[in-house]
Amino acid sequence: MSDTDREYLQSLAAYRAQIDGLDEQIIALFSRRLDVSEAVGALKAAQGKAVGEEGRADQVLDRYRQAGRLSQEGQAADWFARLGELILDASAALQDRIIDADADADADTESDSAP
Repeated sequence: MSDTDREYLQSLAAYRAQIDGLDEQIIALFSRRLDVSEAVGALKAAQGKAVGEEGRADQVLDRYRQAGRLSQEGQAADWFARLGELILDASAALQDRIIDADADADADTESDSAP
């Protein structure tokens, strides 16, 4: 193996290690975000509220779009927007499940107490 090949493989391994570390951070942050979304869903369920507050999704997506415009000379704007949409979809689905489960539990409680 040539010195050039060896240097290439060492550089590639170092970059991949950095990417792996960043992926671990992204996964941990996404997990934490879902935990917070779960708490939001429980709060909404307790208050009888639905998922989807007017304008909230647009605020979140605007942040992702702006980050995309600022990175990679704006070439990543679409990727960031898609990432924001995926994250919002996951959060909304989680909150929907919590709210639906709460509504089902309330319905079961009411039917159990019926004469």
